[in-house]
Amino acid sequence: MRNIVKKVMIVIIVLFYFELTVYAEDIKNTNNLIKEAKKIIQMRNEVGDKLLKILKDKNKNPNLRISCAKILSEINYIPAIKTMVEYIDLYDPEHIITESSIENTYPLVGILRTYGFASVPYVVTGYIEEKNKVKKDLLLFVFLSDKIKRKAIIYVVGYLETCNEENKKEKIRKLLKLLKQSSK
Repeated sequence: MRNIVKKVMIVIIVLFYFELTVYAEDIKNTNNLIKEAKKIIQMRNEVGDKLLKILKDKNKNPNLRISCAKILSEINYIPAIKTMVEYIDLYDPEHIITESSIENTYPLVGILRTYGFASVPYVVTGYIEEKNKVKKDLLLFVFLSDKIKRKAIIYVVGYLETCNEENKKEKIRKLLKLLKQSSK
């Protein structure tokens, strides 16, 4: 009986040791994975900052700036949204398509749509603050996607309820009316 108990105890100890080894290896692998993820995030932010700097540079070729905006949206670089709203009317005169759409002529409209809801607060604020009619219209076009429009309406309703400035409230009401009209 004692031998059986000893053997069972040895098996339990071996299994316990094996489990601890596997667990320690999992922790090591997970820690390595976390370190790699942090490096990737840092690299993404560094690349994003450089691309954003090019996007902001009015002396750079418009096509290059538009390409930077596309990549920034592909890596979901949120700090670029505000700049894209500011340069919503950016276009490349050499690449205008004769049968063009708004997105072909002004690519930042479509690029901002790819950000989804993340772009809504920036686009709404940009629309409310913008004085240039063309830019205002382009910002409104960002919301023509049904997926974004519904979320934008919800956001604008909430924004209206929390806004204390009467001048701004009137602009928000106008935007809300336009969004609701385009939903019909």
